[in-house]
Amino acid sequence: IALCIYDGLARIGGMAHVVLPVHDGAAAASPARFADTSVPFLVGQVIRHGGSRQHLLAKIAGGAQMTLARGLRDTFKTGERNLAAIKAALARDGIELVAADVGGTMGRTVKLYVATGKLMVRTVGGDTKEL
Repeated sequence: IALCIYDGLARIGGMAHVVLPVHDGAAAASPARFADTSVPFLVGQVIRHGGSRQHLLAKIAGGAQMTLARGLRDTFKTGERNLAAIKAALARDGIELVAADVGGTMGRTVKLYVATGKLMVRTVGGDTKEL
């Protein structure tokens, strides 16, 4: 899932590519890769660069079920687990989720325009839309 956190007043934002729901504890692992640590990490980075916690908003896109194996279709549900963990982390940090395009079986490409806060999402084989 692409997690975007943005301060529209300061025009500062960032994006993390969340791959797994829970940090594995490895010291070398980037906190931006895990749902439970990406939110506080990204919030901290945006604030460090001039953003204000009270102006932060979040948008997310992705979380498709990309790996389907016969007999294992519902085994991993990584996208669903990532989504639940991101929502929980946003709630803990008091960050409002204002837009989402998640789930399905098709991957997405995203672009965050920091000057405007616009998030463009293109679904593989589909159209581009603004979040």
